[in-house]
Amino acid sequence: MNYLENWLAQIDKLLIANVIGLFIGLYVLRRIAKYYVVKNLIKTDDNDSKTRLRFLKNAIDFFFFLAGFITIFNIIPALKSVSMGVFAGAGLFVALIGLAGQRAVANIIAGFFIIGFKSFRVGDFIYVGTYYGIVEDVNLRHTTIRNLENKRIIIPNFNIGTDTIINTTLHDEKVCKFVDINISYEANIEKAIQIIGREAENHRDCLDARTPADVEAGKRKVAVRVNSLDNAAVTLRAFVWCKDELTAIIMRQDLLKSIKESFDNEGVSLAIPKNLVLFADEKRSGI
Repeated sequence: MNYLENWLAQIDKLLIANVIGLFIGLYVLRRIAKYYVVKNLIKTDDNDSKTRLRFLKNAIDFFFFLAGFITIFNIIPALKSVSMGVFAGAGLFVALIGLAGQRAVANIIAGFFIIGFKSFRVGDFIYVGTYYGIVEDVNLRHTTIRNLENKRIIIPNFNIGTDTIINTTLHDEKVCKFVDINISYEANIEKAIQIIGREAENHRDCLDARTPADVEAGKRKVAVRVNSLDNAAVTLRAFVWCKDELTAIIMRQDLLKSIKESFDNEGVSLAIPKNLVLFADEKRSGI
């Protein structure tokens, strides 16, 4: 009992009150900050604002935790002296921790660059390396995108910052989707071009991107041109405009089906891979 009384007598009650007050203050400030961020996030319809607010919402917890951690070590004398001794006498340990946290710091810095330079926003359809999808969230460590299979792809911000990003919706959501069809050399090219153009123009998601001058000049809604002459195929390319990348992907799949069916009905043959086999003369080869 005497030990407990002595221990309680040695406790700095003012210090304990300051620590408790600090935690209560940080908690209240965190709740207030999150309340206003979420409130503005719900009200805004602008993708730029949504991206910044989501990033700020995710960063609030980190900054308040960091502020509380640093303040605790500064207001408690015992912890302050211990921390000074540890950091002064453990240079190698600090260096190792620094190397281990280097990628984490790089992710945080890259996250600020993403928000600052507006490489993409929440709701944008982007390609990052071999991945693509709709941006759902950006935080201090990573960016989350949702692909066409409704799977979430978590990409570290540092990887995004060092990779090439294709943003299909940054300034204009409309996209020109290439639809490539390989026909045989024996097929009627003009007939194939007419069928491809007709099927593309009749698709419900095909947009008319022609200027008034193009319409007056009689240009078609969908241009179809010979793109290449390969070993076993003539490649025709249709330039089909669509309202956004996601719709364009589905439209392309529909067109491949309808064009194939129309080719079958109208006698246009698709390219079939061919291999030319050469037999050496037995006498001349010495066999």
